[in-house]
Amino acid sequence: MNIEEKINEVMSYFEDKVISGNFEFINADEHTATIKINGYQLSLWIANTPDVSFRFYDISFWPFEKDAVTAFKTREKKRAGYKAIKPYIDKYQKEAIQKQINELKKKL
Repeated sequence: MNIEEKINEVMSYFEDKVISGNFEFINADEHTATIKINGYQLSLWIANTPDVSFRFYDISFWPFEKDAVTAFKTREKKRAGYKAIKPYIDKYQKEAIQKQINELKKKL
């Protein structure tokens, strides 16, 4: 097995974990969501149109350039991955907004 095949195998593994919802959600902002899979922390680009731009982003343990990291190669996989993580993003962002509201109420 050459290195490209191994890279594709690893990325397919992480992709499948995201799509199946088998990850630990850490946090999110308006551009990225951070998750953990088997102890590896990964960021996902969630901004823009999910079926175009949803992808792994800034993988700290990855020794290659970001552009070499390919997963969610089809629109269907991008949509499935985004659909799996979207409820976590919504909940996290709603809780963050509620926390800000509560802090502002305390200041009044």
